[in-house]
Amino acid sequence: MSRQAISQWENEKSFPDIENIVLLSNLYNFDLNKFANYYRKKMYLLHLSLRA
Repeated sequence: MSRQAISQWENEKSFPDIENIVLLSNLYNFDLNKFANYYRKKMYLLHLSLRA
């Protein structure tokens, strides 16, 4: 993972693939279920804002 790739993720210009998500979750010991719920909620709110 490059600094440029992480910067793009942070700026929502691209998203990590599932393999990198798993690697990061193991490295930083975070729960993928919480991540998935956060992402699902964010996508739902985006969908609502686009419908308005």
